[in-house]
Amino acid sequence: MEDEFLRWIYKRMSKFKPPLLVGVGDDCAVLGLKEKKIVVTTDAILEGVHFDFKASPEDVGYKSAAVSLSDIAAMGAKPVALFAASALTFKYGGKYARRMVEGIIEALEPFGAQLAGGDYTLWSHPVVIVTTAVGTVEKPLLRSGAKPNDLICVTGTLGGSILGKHLRFTPRVNEALYLSQNYKINAMMDISDGLSLDLSRMMEASKTGCVIYEERIPVSSAAVELAKKDGVSPLKHALSDGEDFELIFTLPKKEAERLLKDSRIETQVTVIGEVQRKKGIWIRRNNGIKERLKPEGYIHGKTVYKPLKE
Repeated sequence: MEDEFLRWIYKRMSKFKPPLLVGVGDDCAVLGLKEKKIVVTTDAILEGVHFDFKASPEDVGYKSAAVSLSDIAAMGAKPVALFAASALTFKYGGKYARRMVEGIIEALEPFGAQLAGGDYTLWSHPVVIVTTAVGTVEKPLLRSGAKPNDLICVTGTLGGSILGKHLRFTPRVNEALYLSQNYKINAMMDISDGLSLDLSRMMEASKTGCVIYEERIPVSSAAVELAKKDGVSPLKHALSDGEDFELIFTLPKKEAERLLKDSRIETQVTVIGEVQRKKGIWIRRNNGIKERLKPEGYIHGKTVYKPLKE
């Protein structure tokens, strides 16, 4: 079964183009790069943690690639290649694997990235997929560059990803490339574990703090819908749900003002707060009271994935 699947992949991915010089079919892929920096990220998604058995193979493959593409985007880089290693349970087999690969390719194609290689095996445990994405960039955007008085922005809307977005989202690759090429972005990262938790990580890395404004948090319609089901406020969902895969970034005030007038960027961008010298994350409530915000979100090893009951 493995040889048959590998032959299918070799045929499926036999046509590759620069910078991929040697693709699927050898012991290593070969990338021919010029005067650019290489960024590399690795992610793992597990059945029962990041998805459940109800997810289609295409959705599982798509998500496995998209989470790594989101990391590449957060560096302001262009994705070039992706490697995927999968351990599938025996009952799934080759047909599942092929459908999963199609999902991976679907995630990569809009950005010109290619599936460059990987590994495939079967075992008696839940599905595990590990992806490694490679991108190129001239000057990578780091999470550690936020400066006092920078404004904090996010793309899209937040919260309620468990209702579907966590499986099917668009990595903000094009937005990040546009921002990095047209604006002075001081810090950037993606929101994978929740806005408040990831924002705290950015502030810690930058040795700064921040204040965000309750009324400016872009709460998604999914967060509102989820709140009706579980009784948790839409705001709390937006602050802590995770797997939004939107971008958080900081930039000087004048740059932010220019960005908000820029009609060329179609994705919603919202200014949610300001970086300050005082450490910690603070939130200014709608009534004007400013209080300390405890970072909350998905913490690996502590947070348990709980599929919604139908």
